[in-house]
Amino acid sequence: MRDDTADRSGLDHPTGGDFATALSGFASGLSPAEHAILVAALNAAMGPWERMAARPAEELLDPRDARLVERLAERSHSEES
Repeated sequence: MRDDTADRSGLDHPTGGDFATALSGFASGLSPAEHAILVAALNAAMGPWERMAARPAEELLDPRDARLVERLAERSHSEES
């Protein structure tokens, strides 16, 4: 199994931002069906970590689990200080 966490360098922020802006402009002119195809193609091109990161947290966790993650992150940040 390929480890998608090994190389997560990706694009630099200006390049990624320019791509996102151009892609949004392109997508704005598509029909709903064409937009759905574009989203499916982009999702297929991403690795599992990127697909998960692109989804809203509410779709990944139920509210109780989301609160637990928030508490753990707060505790982690306070322990780092």
